[in-house]
Amino acid sequence: MSDGSGPHPWDVTPFVELTDVELSAICSRHGLPPATGRLPSTGVIHTIYVLGNQYVLRVPKPIDEGLSDLRTEVVAAPVAREAGVRTPALLVFDESLDIIDVPFTVFELVDGVPLGSHPFDADVYRDLGRQLATLHGGVTSVDDPRGWLDDDERAEDVDELVGCLLAAGRLATDTAAWSLDVFARLRPAVEAARRLRRFVHNDVQPNNVMATGDRHAVLIDWGDAAWSDPARDLNDLPARAVPHVLAGYREVMPMDDDGTVGARALHDHLYGALWYLDRQPVQRAGEWGRATGARLVELLAEATSPRSWVRETLAQS
Repeated sequence: MSDGSGPHPWDVTPFVELTDVELSAICSRHGLPPATGRLPSTGVIHTIYVLGNQYVLRVPKPIDEGLSDLRTEVVAAPVAREAGVRTPALLVFDESLDIIDVPFTVFELVDGVPLGSHPFDADVYRDLGRQLATLHGGVTSVDDPRGWLDDDERAEDVDELVGCLLAAGRLATDTAAWSLDVFARLRPAVEAARRLRRFVHNDVQPNNVMATGDRHAVLIDWGDAAWSDPARDLNDLPARAVPHVLAGYREVMPMDDDGTVGARALHDHLYGALWYLDRQPVQRAGEWGRATGARLVELLAEATSPRSWVRETLAQS
């Protein structure tokens, strides 16, 4: 289990701040319009500058995770776009290090707002499901000669995670036992899905989805893309969004092992909710998914809704 007692490097390393001279040199080299402002960073890795009103310059933090994310994104985003996924085009990847000491990218600017800052909209989530099906069905191979794609496997430390939470006083004995029982009931579906391999975005949380004015979903930030069980693209969504995403997905195609999607998704949502209980609170108040109790409360809200996929999955497991 990751030690939740201390922050991760991406939480505490400052965002890169470019000087006007550096920004001007980057724009001049690549024939881009001048920087006109800085956007709030929706993730924990990139500083984002607007160039003109068409492009964004993305500069990662100078840490291993930042450089790895950028390189994965360079491989994944063009492949997804070629497959028909609604995602901005990559225009520049510069790893020369002769203007600034980290590589950087330039993408098209998306005319929209992060879904994490947008009122809950079932139609946007449904469209997101269609985009995910297009990704999973459309990308069958990826040219990755430098091995820059990420790796993704479900965590296998469920017993350790629950034990640590129990020892830390974050779970009581009976709630720890209940959690382990639920994981055991869901385990057959999870183990059967280990053979599944689709190209996944692998970080489909609301701040990595842009909602456009016409209520379409645009996927951004491909820094965790990998080959994995397609249900992994449900694990960072609010629990109440899952039925809408799956409805849109199934308009395009069924998900692999479609009958066990609920069990696989619930496993990942419960694991994520428990894992974040052992994390230090983030400094950016209100950020979806990273606040220590957000995922657990979201699961509770979904489990008590009139037509709960969480409750239905538990009843069937």
